[in-house]
Amino acid sequence: MKHTISKVLISLFVAAIALPLSSCDFLSEIISQMGGDDPTNQESEFFCDHEFDDGVSVDGQATCQKKGKIKYTCKLCGYTEERNNYMVHTPANLKVYEHDEEYHWHTCQWCNTVIDKEEHKMHETVLVQYTCLSDGESKFDCDCGYTYNATHAAEHYFRVKDRVEPTCEHEGLETYYPCPACGLEKEDEVLEPLPHKYIGETCEYCWRDMLLDYIDDFKAHGDNQDDPISIESEQELICLGNYTVVNTIYDKYFEFNYEMTGNVKQMTQAAVKKLTAANTSVSYSGATSGKISFIGCKKANTYSKKSGVDYEESYGSPLISPGALCYVERGSRSSSFDNFKINERHNELKVDSSDELFYAVSHGYKPTFEDGSDIEKLYKDMKGVLREIIDDDMSDVEKLYSIMCWSTEHAVYDNGAVSASDAGLYSWTDIRAWSVEGFFYDQKCICDAFSKAYAIFAGIEGIRCVQVSGSSHAWNKVYIDAEGKGEYEWFIIDPTFANATLNQYETSSSSDFLNTDQYKADEHYYYDNYCDCIATRELNPFRLLHYGNGKKSTSNDFFLQTNGEVSNYLTYIAPTVKKLHSEKKDQIIELCIPNDLKFDSNLLMTILGMNISSGYQFTESPFASYTLRSILYLA
Repeated sequence: MKHTISKVLISLFVAAIALPLSSCDFLSEIISQMGGDDPTNQESEFFCDHEFDDGVSVDGQATCQKKGKIKYTCKLCGYTEERNNYMVHTPANLKVYEHDEEYHWHTCQWCNTVIDKEEHKMHETVLVQYTCLSDGESKFDCDCGYTYNATHAAEHYFRVKDRVEPTCEHEGLETYYPCPACGLEKEDEVLEPLPHKYIGETCEYCWRDMLLDYIDDFKAHGDNQDDPISIESEQELICLGNYTVVNTIYDKYFEFNYEMTGNVKQMTQAAVKKLTAANTSVSYSGATSGKISFIGCKKANTYSKKSGVDYEESYGSPLISPGALCYVERGSRSSSFDNFKINERHNELKVDSSDELFYAVSHGYKPTFEDGSDIEKLYKDMKGVLREIIDDDMSDVEKLYSIMCWSTEHAVYDNGAVSASDAGLYSWTDIRAWSVEGFFYDQKCICDAFSKAYAIFAGIEGIRCVQVSGSSHAWNKVYIDAEGKGEYEWFIIDPTFANATLNQYETSSSSDFLNTDQYKADEHYYYDNYCDCIATRELNPFRLLHYGNGKKSTSNDFFLQTNGEVSNYLTYIAPTVKKLHSEKKDQIIELCIPNDLKFDSNLLMTILGMNISSGYQFTESPFASYTLRSILYLA
């Protein structure tokens, strides 16, 4: 008999007043007030969240197709109740199964529906043990009653002695020890080569340029409309565009042989945006119907106008980073060192310009030169810088940071070159600020040159680095195992923004070092090429960078988690700071600290002698797990 909540509460209240709390039978008296012949059953009804069984027919009339009186019992407390309902599907005998070679099941006794179907769970009993010379036999049984015997063929045991993993460049090989039971020897097994795995037009394993898949066809066809190149994918069309740019070919005719999502002009325009050779003037037919078109390099970049000559220069006063200067001084290679990773590459490409050098290095080639050429000298000079700023004990993260630090201190952004181009004074293809020479020799350039030079530096060190472009800007992406766990991922690095303009100053910033695509998108920068090189990993790279020449540990990494660690870092750079200040040079000091650290600015006075009441400014770049605080120390 059911009671309302109010009646139960009243009963409990009355009982609590009428009986001492120590009474052992007050609860049963309360329950008896609820009525019913079975107080225990009523107690269970009220206090248990019942889980009922499938029920038992009381009158023998209920089936899965016919209603009858069914008694249900709670599996938790034993409470029972009766309902007029259908029975669930029920076999005549739960212990008897039907089966085939894979499954066993029951059949409902009333409607023949298959229920409880599942795979056999076989138990093996060895009847005759096999050896490497004789067969064996086993019996397999399932609890459902299904059983069968099976023969185990004689089998030798060969343990692997040595394994040479296959790559996309060569076969692998596996050798074995003889069978320990009988001494039989197994022949060496040749392992098939792996297919190339292209990411960003270059094989992830061997740096092979995807262009090599098509180069023979590009050379043999496409010189006229009667013999066009058959283009089977957009990626092949991009490779054709790169081919014409690198080789300064005026036109190559091609025919679309894959599904067209637009007309010839639209599809060619889309492909041109994704070219990964150095920026140049690319032409195409502009046809809006048909499938045959042409693409080619209209004009090669000449870079005939030296940076800052014949146009007004425009760049900020440089802010020197003492931290960057201290970092690049760690380089310890000898002047004769030439064991660069790029020397291990198998495919070569002869280059005659810095743009071709950029393409060769970023696309996996080892560049070759005409002896004594200007471009050979540029390549050797860039290697010379790497000898000075790189230590072979550095990780790839540290090498990339050292290259960025040196680039920041070496060159400034040439706003005047952009203005001269925008005003039509010169074509950008003529101004050296767009070239690696402008970056390296003139020390005045724009983003295109910063990112091309960075890709060359990184590539010489064996680090995959490409130039991405879009939104009237160019920056880099690198493919590295940042934490040494064998997990290679893409990250963005913007060496131009590492050399950004702050007020009227040209300053250093690490905010674009090993960051994400989303970070650049939040700055309203989107890229058109290398669309499969996606950078999503949020990382605090400053945990992986260390100052000083001692043992690398959390006590000397660049993530300064306490004011004590800030003090240690400031003490390390103090001699450089004071020297620059004595030379009347403006500086920027960058500190990576936790978001919740209350920075003790008095350390600047105590350690650096910096007057924080004058000549001191700071900016902040907050990230998810850290903040970059940039302190401007003006002479």
